[in-house]
Amino acid sequence: MSRWGKKKSYDNIHNYVERVEDVLLSESSWSTSDSDCSGCLHLSQADSLQTDPNYAVGLELATLSPTQTLDNSDAWNIHGNANYLRSAGSHCLLAGGLKTSADPTGGLSSRGLRCSPSLGGTDTVTGGGMLQQLALLAAGAQPWHHNICTAHGRRFAYAATLAIYVYERTVEEGSSDWQLFSILANHRKTITCLDWHPTNEDLLASASLDQRVCVWSVSSQSVLCTISICRVPTVVAWCVGHRDLLSFSTQVGPVQLWSYADNSEPYQYFEDYGYSSLIVTYRWHPTVPGRLVVGHDDGKITVYREDATVWHWASTILDTADNSINNNSCCNFFYSDSGKSRYSAFPEGAEDNEDHTLVTLEWDTCSPDYILIAYRGGSLWLVDINTMMIITKYVMPISASVNTLAWLPDAPGMFVTGDSEKGILRVWTVSKPTPIENIVLKDTGFHVLCTTRALNAACPSNDLQNQMIERSSERKGIMIPNVCVLTLFKDGGVGLYHLRRKQWIFNREHGHTETIFDCSFKPEDSDLLATGSFDGSIKIWKIDTMEAVDTLPNRDTIIYSLSWAPADLNCIVAGTSGGDVFIWDVGKHKILQDIISHKDKKVFCVAWNHKDSRRIASAGESGYCYVHQVSGTLVHDYRHPGPVYGCDWRDADILATGCEDGKIRIFNVSKNRKEPVSELKAHLKKVFRVKWNPVYEDILCSGSDDSSVRIWSYSKAQCLTILVGHSDNVRDQGKSFSTSLHLCGLRAEHLRTALQKTDVAHRSSKRLKLFADLFCGDVRVRNLWDLVYVLKGHTDISMLSPNYTSSIMHHSHLVKCSLAMAAEREIEANRGHGVASRKHSTTESQEALAESYLRCGALQQYCELMTRLHQWDHALALAPAVSVDYWRKLVARHAEQLLNDDNEECVPYLLASRDADKLINFHIGRGHLDKAFSECVALSKTHRTSRKGPPPEVPPRVPAGEMNGIEPVGQRTIECAHLVAEWHLRRGSPIIAACALLAVDDVKGSLSMLLRGHELELVVAVGKLICTDLSANNDSCAFDIDIPAIQGLIATAMRYLTYRAVRLLLWDLAVDLANTLPQGTNRTILLAEVLIAFVGGHEERESLYTRAGFPTPVECPEKAIGSILDQVLYLLLSTQPYKGLNKALEFLQDQIVGGNLDRESVWYVLRLVQAIPLTQNAAQWMVRADQKAGLLAISAYLGAIRAAGLEYGSIVLYLLSHASYLLEKHRPSGYGFLAEHIESARIKMEEGDTDWGLNVDENLELWSDFKTSRVSGSHLPRHSDAQTCCITNTIIKGPSYFLENGESVMGLNDALMWAKVHPFSPLGSGCRLNPF
Repeated sequence: MSRWGKKKSYDNIHNYVERVEDVLLSESSWSTSDSDCSGCLHLSQADSLQTDPNYAVGLELATLSPTQTLDNSDAWNIHGNANYLRSAGSHCLLAGGLKTSADPTGGLSSRGLRCSPSLGGTDTVTGGGMLQQLALLAAGAQPWHHNICTAHGRRFAYAATLAIYVYERTVEEGSSDWQLFSILANHRKTITCLDWHPTNEDLLASASLDQRVCVWSVSSQSVLCTISICRVPTVVAWCVGHRDLLSFSTQVGPVQLWSYADNSEPYQYFEDYGYSSLIVTYRWHPTVPGRLVVGHDDGKITVYREDATVWHWASTILDTADNSINNNSCCNFFYSDSGKSRYSAFPEGAEDNEDHTLVTLEWDTCSPDYILIAYRGGSLWLVDINTMMIITKYVMPISASVNTLAWLPDAPGMFVTGDSEKGILRVWTVSKPTPIENIVLKDTGFHVLCTTRALNAACPSNDLQNQMIERSSERKGIMIPNVCVLTLFKDGGVGLYHLRRKQWIFNREHGHTETIFDCSFKPEDSDLLATGSFDGSIKIWKIDTMEAVDTLPNRDTIIYSLSWAPADLNCIVAGTSGGDVFIWDVGKHKILQDIISHKDKKVFCVAWNHKDSRRIASAGESGYCYVHQVSGTLVHDYRHPGPVYGCDWRDADILATGCEDGKIRIFNVSKNRKEPVSELKAHLKKVFRVKWNPVYEDILCSGSDDSSVRIWSYSKAQCLTILVGHSDNVRDQGKSFSTSLHLCGLRAEHLRTALQKTDVAHRSSKRLKLFADLFCGDVRVRNLWDLVYVLKGHTDISMLSPNYTSSIMHHSHLVKCSLAMAAEREIEANRGHGVASRKHSTTESQEALAESYLRCGALQQYCELMTRLHQWDHALALAPAVSVDYWRKLVARHAEQLLNDDNEECVPYLLASRDADKLINFHIGRGHLDKAFSECVALSKTHRTSRKGPPPEVPPRVPAGEMNGIEPVGQRTIECAHLVAEWHLRRGSPIIAACALLAVDDVKGSLSMLLRGHELELVVAVGKLICTDLSANNDSCAFDIDIPAIQGLIATAMRYLTYRAVRLLLWDLAVDLANTLPQGTNRTILLAEVLIAFVGGHEERESLYTRAGFPTPVECPEKAIGSILDQVLYLLLSTQPYKGLNKALEFLQDQIVGGNLDRESVWYVLRLVQAIPLTQNAAQWMVRADQKAGLLAISAYLGAIRAAGLEYGSIVLYLLSHASYLLEKHRPSGYGFLAEHIESARIKMEEGDTDWGLNVDENLELWSDFKTSRVSGSHLPRHSDAQTCCITNTIIKGPSYFLENGESVMGLNDALMWAKVHPFSPLGSGCRLNPF
């Protein structure tokens, strides 16, 4: 890939800064991208290069690394100077900066919001880093086909347009959560149906408009078998009682059976000649093999018996008067012994005003003969197929109709229905014609639902909650089953509702329901992203929460392009398939202007001029590029010989367009002329997009259907370079900027401006933050810096970021801010006008408000709100925690209320409040004199008892501060914060995990989370910032802080950054980074590692030795005296390094045999020999084959021991196996002893013995990186490019790392842990593994 120009240098930025940019941002280059995305939105950051092919529905948010080539979109990344996000057609990409990603499988639209899959790097790739997924919002459920959701035990799945999303329930440390487990994307057209295997949770069947039926392995995300048929399959279902038999049918039939395991030809289930009406759906009986019911669009059903007989019944023959078959009809149903005849019955007497179009049907799971049928007109019947009688006709509310239904497992005779117009879930029993419960879940109607058993986590609180619900249900005479309902709504929303608890356990609002065509960051707020879709809607997403904050509803047209207004106008201009260009005021939620210059022709591109906000350009199918004022006034119309697909402003006047004729035309709007000022014969096929470089205004980029991207100089009117590599049309390239994403072009320029400010130049802490922000593309890092500033003593919340109060707050602010926000919400809730509004406020808002008060510990406010909601039991139960006096006042108020209602339940409350007068008057008023007397006596005795003090069994009240001492509460808070942090880390958010620990002043734990997430720059910046501040204040701090532990974490992060510089062959910078460590052994060893790894000329080597402060190679042998560490170090740096290797290997062998692995020198010597290049040492010396094999085997064995000490449990056994493999393959002489040690370590690991004899607490610089790595997005599944890890043989989630052969791949988490303890390839080649 060619490079042009020279990177800007800023005299006032220290040379170190520019070199750090080179290390972390890598080489400058143009980046291109392509993906088959159907609409999901992906948030990702990347640092390496790899092609990410066919994804199914997606739009990515990423930071794009230089030297990155993805498919079908080209992004501005000259010298890393473009933060970019684009979605083209079904292809979506967002990129910009150090970390990148491109992924196309669904999520935000009918695809969803997704963080792009990661691809890795090898040692031959010297630019960029690893691609990292940050987040993913899966696509919404498609609204077209009915059989698109299914559940099996701990998993459920639903279909978007082109992808199937599989979620799995994970239970960890007493908590449970539903996570996206797999994305199945192989179909090329809309998915029509899917079904889970009844006994195997790994098998899922699907069908599509591409006329294929597929059987998937869910865990491997692969198609096990597929078959193509001549028509579109609309229903698939596994046959009960047959493990490998799958059935499917088209709308016209017949039902066919296919033994997928044998890959045999399908055959008809029943030899007939089709049906007279279309098939809507069919169902196999869940317990009776061979019994099948087929539902038709005219209301008829066909029933097949297990003895191959067939029954046909028309629903319209039912006599609604007596719930039986109309005996006046010419025929009721027909039976055929042979099953070869077809019969139809069209009885008379059906009511013409009823709509008996069949919607769905389901077998009663507890009966072989009952079936539940729903019709579009609102009819819902339970039918006996033997007698063809309606057992029960269920009564729906007026104007309500059923769109979906399902029987409840483990609840005989109970089923649920979902309304078609409103999101009302109704619970029924077969014995009652009316629902026993109506639950309003949403305003939008149901599309489809299914049910599954609710699996309880091993959590005592859940058991207690279930017991309370069971007792409540028993009191009501209803036993609500422990069932979850998987709900798909017409707006694309997906949820899992726990029927017994009456709560969502998984709920995701809808994304787009169709392909995303364009997306753009808001110029002044990089946390807001706008997307436009085929479904005709525009959505604005908040990136840090992945939630839609604004939506422009469907405009009955396709949104092809959109562009934000400049500055703070808060408007979006969009182009549509209907020829409209409209301006949407986001704040006011209204259309300000509708411009119809393109008439009925499609508008492919719009661009709002950011230099002159009055001008908007639009280009389209009409062959014109129009320039309008925002008022709608036409300024210019530039005619082209064909459709115009792209347009972009350079400045206030210069406009570039891309046309179907392959030419780029550049117009000057300030000149009153129709002809272009410049015309470039750009491509062999149509130009689809043009983009000006945001930093170098002379540079223009174009993408074309000739599969190339070209870079142009406007002033020279010539092509500077051609980027090839795409295999299909290049649909888009972008320059949508997110100021939180980092690049070295614009970002470096902003950094220079900030550094020039006088208040920054003298504040090292400010510089640290600026540099860390430059290298971190996650918008959530703002929360981290807010907490750092709080720890530094900034108590004024108004000085923190605006999102601080909605993020993780410091514990000192939590209660205060939460109370303030709750009080503010209470004021808002009470501002309703009129009775209806106040009632609405009370019933809906105040429950959430009460919960907010409860979380803040404001029990009195909670109790008061409960009384307003007439939930007196809750209020009285918690009132004693406020005070006994408050409880008595509350009891008196409740008694007064019941007394005013003349409710006899007031008696116990009057007794409790000791109000004898009201109690006696109440009984006398009812004529109950005996009760008045007896209770008056009881009250008098109660008074006498109370004067003697509290009863013996009630202890005296303890002051709250004494009962809840500071230490126990603080410790429990920290323990809870660690659970929260681990939860976020496992879900791919190391920055949020770090915030959770900073909020409770656990600086060490916070930095550890960042290190585990491989956020190296943040570890250094945050750690140094806090340590520097403490040192300046003479270690005066309101909380305990472990300075040595923090310094150890910083040193570890700096070591990994040094390794990154080595990977990029930036030797001077590697030495400079190593020199930032404090004086000591760790710094000396790290510098030596850099020098040992160096591959270059003699003069460069000597210069590097001088820079590192070491003697020349010729002088080094003189220093090789004293400790074994010094001997090995200086011999390896000398002109006779083989002597150092021999001595090191002998030393390591002796220590392994002697069991002295607790010595620091063992691990320092190991690091030195691990730095020796085993494949790129032609300029130095050749390591003998037996030495190489011995070194690799010892490194793998000691790496396994080190991994066990660092709690990298997932790779220990693989390292031991790798060491055994190396010994068996190469059989190096003198290493036979190692096999016994490897076997002992394997047995110890399998037995769970954690005592490895390592002093991990003594040298924090050696043993700081504890626990498994969890980089951003490592919990997210990949799509159609699912890859298998070469060491674990499991499907990789999140980022991956390619090895030196370009085929073998590891998960980035495994690669990082492997490289930290054994920095050589798992392939045994001796190639260095450097994923840092």
